[in-house]
Amino acid sequence: MSDNDAHGSDAQQRVEDEYLKDFMDLSPCGDRGILKKVLREGYSDVKPCDGDTVVVHYVGTNYGGEKHGEVFDSSRARDEKFEFTIGNGSVIRAWDVGVATMKLGEICELIASPDYAYKDGKTLKFEVELFETLGADVSRNKDGSIRKSTIRKGKDIYNPVAGAEATIVFRNLTDSAENVEVTYCVGDPPLTVPEELDLCVRHMNTDEFSRVVVYKDKNSATEGADGHRVVYELTLKSFEKTKHLSGISSFSEQMAYANVLKEKANNFLKVCRRLVIMSGL
Repeated sequence: MSDNDAHGSDAQQRVEDEYLKDFMDLSPCGDRGILKKVLREGYSDVKPCDGDTVVVHYVGTNYGGEKHGEVFDSSRARDEKFEFTIGNGSVIRAWDVGVATMKLGEICELIASPDYAYKDGKTLKFEVELFETLGADVSRNKDGSIRKSTIRKGKDIYNPVAGAEATIVFRNLTDSAENVEVTYCVGDPPLTVPEELDLCVRHMNTDEFSRVVVYKDKNSATEGADGHRVVYELTLKSFEKTKHLSGISSFSEQMAYANVLKEKANNFLKVCRRLVIMSGL
């Protein structure tokens, strides 16, 4: 290598080092295999959770080598946003890790080494914009108006059912409200508990911590504006697990428990009738 080649290589390395200095390392082992730089801050603190479906635009270019800077794929060129599920391995590792750190409305650059991309020896760079992150649809009519994202998984596999007593803690993030703890009968929420949270809690397990997003109209989930949604944090602290009569040994205990269930059912029906009368149906 001539002196000119050596100086040119050193200069190129300095330029690359200067370019990369503002990137943060997201790689799980700290090997700088996934680098990220925020180009535009998001308008919300909401970030994707495992299992969420995210909606993005991206432009992918080669990084380094003879084709450095050459675009190899672009959703913007197709004018078609791309959707994928966080954490299920449907995209390259750099995307699963990198997009999960983004906020709604954020635009960032991700640089993925071959081990975190397609393992073909090529380092790639992506400019990604996050438009939406969608949790599981827990709305009554499955119209996407209520979405639940699991931040922390629960301790068991059971869910509260209507009529069970449950203790929840929730907070309205949109209004920056304080935590509220309530013990109530599922299916008959007090005025302090939004109906959307009562629906959501039936899909949760003990000690689960979730984010609940309520959309003000069914089309607002893809409009990309925080004013179209109300965001809650919800924890299911505990709930009354319904017993099965076959699991109670003595007949007298079975009858006693059956009477308890009957009383709860009657009370629940009274509440339902009252709600129907109030609604004018």
